[in-house]
Amino acid sequence: MRRLDPWLLAGLILCGLLLLIALYGDRIAPFEPSFSVLNVPDRAPYPLPPGDPFVFGSDPAGRDLLSVILYGAKTTLTIVALAGIARLAVGAGLASVSWAAPVRAALDALADVVSAVPSTIVAVIVVLVFAKLEAPAAVFIVALLLTGWAGPYRIVRAELTRLRAALFTEGARSLGVRRRELLLRHHLPHLVPVLALSASQQIAAALVALAELGVIGVFVGPVRSISLVNSLSLVRLGERAGGFASESSEWSAMLSTGRSLENLYVTRWVVLVPGVAIALAVLAVSLLGIGIARQYRRRNLITDLRPLRVVAICGVLALVAAPSFVLPDRFVAARDAATDARARTVVGADVAQAFADGGLTPTALDRTASLLKTVGPATLDIVGAAGQLRVSEGPTLFPVLAGKSSGGTVDAPLVFAGWGISPEDFPPSRLSAIQAPDFGSQVSTWEDDYRKVDVRGKVAVILRLATLRLGTRFIFAPTPDQIIAKAIEHGAVAVILVESRTPTFGTGGVGTYKRMAIEDPITSASGIPTVVITPEAADRILEPAGLRATDVLRATNRDFSRDYSNGVSMAVALPGAATVSVPVAAVTETSHNLLALTPARPDGHRMVLWAIAPSAIDGARGAADALAAAVRSLRGRPVPGLALVFFDPRGDTAANAKELIGRIGGTVDVIVLVDSLNGQLLKFSSIYGDLFFPFDRYADHAGIAHARTLAEDEPSWATGLAAMGRYRYVFVAGTGRASPDTDLRPDGAALLGYVMARYDMGSPELHQ
Repeated sequence: MRRLDPWLLAGLILCGLLLLIALYGDRIAPFEPSFSVLNVPDRAPYPLPPGDPFVFGSDPAGRDLLSVILYGAKTTLTIVALAGIARLAVGAGLASVSWAAPVRAALDALADVVSAVPSTIVAVIVVLVFAKLEAPAAVFIVALLLTGWAGPYRIVRAELTRLRAALFTEGARSLGVRRRELLLRHHLPHLVPVLALSASQQIAAALVALAELGVIGVFVGPVRSISLVNSLSLVRLGERAGGFASESSEWSAMLSTGRSLENLYVTRWVVLVPGVAIALAVLAVSLLGIGIARQYRRRNLITDLRPLRVVAICGVLALVAAPSFVLPDRFVAARDAATDARARTVVGADVAQAFADGGLTPTALDRTASLLKTVGPATLDIVGAAGQLRVSEGPTLFPVLAGKSSGGTVDAPLVFAGWGISPEDFPPSRLSAIQAPDFGSQVSTWEDDYRKVDVRGKVAVILRLATLRLGTRFIFAPTPDQIIAKAIEHGAVAVILVESRTPTFGTGGVGTYKRMAIEDPITSASGIPTVVITPEAADRILEPAGLRATDVLRATNRDFSRDYSNGVSMAVALPGAATVSVPVAAVTETSHNLLALTPARPDGHRMVLWAIAPSAIDGARGAADALAAAVRSLRGRPVPGLALVFFDPRGDTAANAKELIGRIGGTVDVIVLVDSLNGQLLKFSSIYGDLFFPFDRYADHAGIAHARTLAEDEPSWATGLAAMGRYRYVFVAGTGRASPDTDLRPDGAALLGYVMARYDMGSPELHQ
């Protein structure tokens, strides 16, 4: 056998390494691409420079660049290999059918048109039209194919034209050899150098094109902004802590997330590491193509492809690739734990029995507290020029049991106090001159609602202003409790607050007011009752004044238009009277909490699994069922360092949580809180950016349908988290409209089982 050309040998070695990285990169990577290193001693600002702890440094989100490169190799190399081969196959296929002059002329004209259009622009248009900026890999393959086939077509057609004029072709034709046989048996061996060079060029071109798309912000998979501020023990003034990070680990996405002036001139490794990886891949593919062309420029490939050699080559490739399909996943034990927990889910589980089944002995904590709560439905009765109107507690009315509000029944004249804004109540901030304008500076010239109408001794109707939207800027308005408190200070004996959204849904709705009731509960059973109503209910009340709350709030949410930003108060006296009734009395509640601790870890650290039941959101007990299933799965599989809590939020929520955390002791690595599991899929939320990627990956590995992790601080009011200090947490709940066909308890159990197993495996993202 003829010696291998040195170029071919080098290409085979480098491409073999690329193949190994694509097949086994996720197994040999030092870290997962979801792990962000935190609190490095004597660290530079993020991204971390090459050295310790990462050889090639980190990206702006604190992830090991080498690990991200190794994980993303499979996606990137698969896309460019398929795109390059598709380009060559389409181009060569069209060239092979261009025997007839009319067909050849049409294809030549089409190739000229395709070549005249920049391929990057076409790819961007295809991605934007048929997908989006975060498009799947298949869309990129099609986009790179559309304009890339013209080059191989011209090269192959020119070579076929030369071969068709050759003497051996004329001789074969005279012997009656058909076109197909002539192409496959006589022309194809001569095309090997051309096809090899063209294939390597197209794969390299596809890789470069993919990098170009990444540079301009079009890449495979989603990207998100990660903030590490809350996760770090120290953040220096002016220091950046976080940045954009790609979920797919694809190389062009890494270029996209590193495209900033700081990364180009200061933290160059963020761009250089993926750039060098792309350059080396281009070099490897090019060397292979050149080597094949040199090896077979005067030799027939068919003679080397003897049956035994073909079998040997296929056998070697199978031996290299087979383990990647046969070897178990790196975290197969965690996936098995998730499956086990899912299978143990029982509706209405007996919590005490679940601990016994898991081989644990829990500690009970029962606490009794006296709280002021409603003992009947809140109601609103209006008697005025528009007739009688009665609204009862439900989808259109919700009582406020927080702050300076209280229970009781009030019958008094009605007045509309507009936005309930007095410039004197909200003085401009001293920093407004050097920072973005604050609310006080924006309303300093507004007409005083409380000077236009007298609310003393009356029931005040106030529209809730969530934000000031001025063009593209948003300025947050005072919170509901502040507006209510100011109305009371100005003499209102009851308050009717009109929300821009239905009180039973969404931010600014029932969640906000339940949070207020937990964080700042009322202190009197009678006094100044307050209720929240929908704009549709308020339209009837404001009808005598010629106003529609729905129109005003709709226009305000769209843009704070001139009609409502010119400073003229909408406040006006209303005919008639209102009776606001919020029946409140002291209610004694007893909470029943359970805590179980597995054997301590040598370092004294623990992970807390905290199930809220009944849910503070909807009163359901799905979280208890999910954690009970996870606890049962611990039988025969002890996981040290766990704290398992069934938390009852009734009574004094904060005091209950504080005592439970005190009993856990030690250092808490992370808290996983599970609340209502009603909905269509799971949702994760946290303010700790280093936990975004891990829990999304956990859910993916465990086969759980989920929404992307959100940066939210909302769960603190409903779970006792406010009493837990600066512990990293992830809040798990259901999202989407629930239906009889959906049950998220098995998914919740699977997630908890997976997380427990990963913690036991020492996954660094779950340890401080």
